[in-house]
Amino acid sequence: MRNFVGQSFMFLKERQNIWQSCMNCLIEVYNQFEEEPDPKAVRDTFYWYASDYCDVFLADRIREQVFAGGVICNRSDHEQ
Repeated sequence: MRNFVGQSFMFLKERQNIWQSCMNCLIEVYNQFEEEPDPKAVRDTFYWYASDYCDVFLADRIREQVFAGGVICNRSDHEQ
């Protein structure tokens, strides 16, 4: 159990960069609404955000799936 808690903490710590990038995108969109927003500019903000962080999101998603698979496999091994 201690190992699982430690791994979970490290997983959340690694996600801090993603949260920061999400907040940066939110601030950028929020600032566009201080005046009459241009829909194309807002759409472009989200497009470039997804484009810039695609490699990070993909790597994290793969890591999540492998981690979840490892937890499921380890639990089924202990239950038998």
